[in-house]
Amino acid sequence: MSGNRRQFAADVIFPNQILPETVRHLVAMNSIFADDGMDLAPQHALKALAMRDLLLGTYREHFPIQEVLDPRIAAQQIAEDHFFPFFFVIGSQIIGTASVMPDGHGGAEFGRTAVRRDNWGLGIGDLLLNARFSFARIYAKPLNIHWFYCHARAANSRIQEIWLNSPHHLIPVGIAPYYRLDIVEFLTIFIRHFGKVHPIQAVECLPDLQSMVQAVCEQFQSCDIAWAMGQEDVVKVPDDYHGYYHKLYISQLDFDVNAIMEDEKYTEVWCPTTLKGVHRCQRALLDAGFIPNAFYPGFNGQPPYLTFGRLPKHTDVRAANFPAELRASLLGQQINKTYTAFCDGAKIHKGDPFV
Repeated sequence: MSGNRRQFAADVIFPNQILPETVRHLVAMNSIFADDGMDLAPQHALKALAMRDLLLGTYREHFPIQEVLDPRIAAQQIAEDHFFPFFFVIGSQIIGTASVMPDGHGGAEFGRTAVRRDNWGLGIGDLLLNARFSFARIYAKPLNIHWFYCHARAANSRIQEIWLNSPHHLIPVGIAPYYRLDIVEFLTIFIRHFGKVHPIQAVECLPDLQSMVQAVCEQFQSCDIAWAMGQEDVVKVPDDYHGYYHKLYISQLDFDVNAIMEDEKYTEVWCPTTLKGVHRCQRALLDAGFIPNAFYPGFNGQPPYLTFGRLPKHTDVRAANFPAELRASLLGQQINKTYTAFCDGAKIHKGDPFV
């Protein structure tokens, strides 16, 4: 009877583990890496190629980060510990993938999850989320991770529900448009701090912007707001990577919004609320048509930030599908207000090509 028993083999593969022998023959590595002169372990190449195949199989040409789809770049980043991929394997097949990408300056992004379509609905995405969270907590100190963030596609209500209902207490803080696609995608931003959030958030902002700050802060326990003038003459600009969009940090009051008005790229302006007189910068941004899109509370010595973005008129955008739970919240109302402002004058495309 034992000879007729079915064999089940499924596992989450963490970044420090090698992929099982049963799946290695499915990816051809040598032809891609033989002439590159890169000293890479075969596992790095295998993981880079496997991840690319899963992402393309799920998102096709719409996947936004082209660097991740280039196996040479991805393998190099894996080898240098800049990129940590996870996989879910059933038998001899790689079914799902996800990643953690530390930015080296205290943050880490939870990269896009991809699961083969015929395995959707089995909870594999949840398993990969839990694995990444455990990894980030375990290696928070050596990897300098104080907080993590993810960008959930606003067109996909189910993905947002997973993050909203996660046991890891992920907090939505706003939305942002991803501009490097033919049709702009909106992303709902979730964050989680590993350290303590400041119990008092020192915020200088215009009355028109206070409702967004309030809506974000009320999600944190024991987090009060001190509406007051900023106390700092200069705020240090953090090192950062551009990620989904270009970031411009305001560090002092010599900020000139006209310098970015002609920029065809989507630029997100990060405005520290502890800067003395920063309400003048906020007014200049609003008058120039920039839209307040998120608030990041201060923590571990970092100042709170209000962020602003602006899309060109007549931009093609994909319609958002916010889950009912988010829409019913105070922050959800603010997010919908932001989304409506971004869509003013835009051509809206309904539906989601990935479901």
